[in-house]
Amino acid sequence: MSCKLKLKCHISTVMEREALRTREEAATEKANSEKLRANLLRSISHDLRTPLTSICGNADMLLQGKLNEDKKKKYILIYMMTHSGC
Repeated sequence: MSCKLKLKCHISTVMEREALRTREEAATEKANSEKLRANLLRSISHDLRTPLTSICGNADMLLQGKLNEDKKKKYILIYMMTHSGC
């Protein structure tokens, strides 16, 4: 094999390795980004679900009449205070 041909083969091999390394880095970066996004969504979901569970439970109790009058008045007062712009 001539010297020029060997050099071309070597350059081709180096370029292929560099392209492979670049694709591997991009894949790793994409996987890390996806993992961060999934963790953020999981955290937000948990942070929202906790108060929503309480709100839904209290609303259900109000709608089904399972609260005594004092508690019902308390919940209604809280609702009015949070929606009056205070």
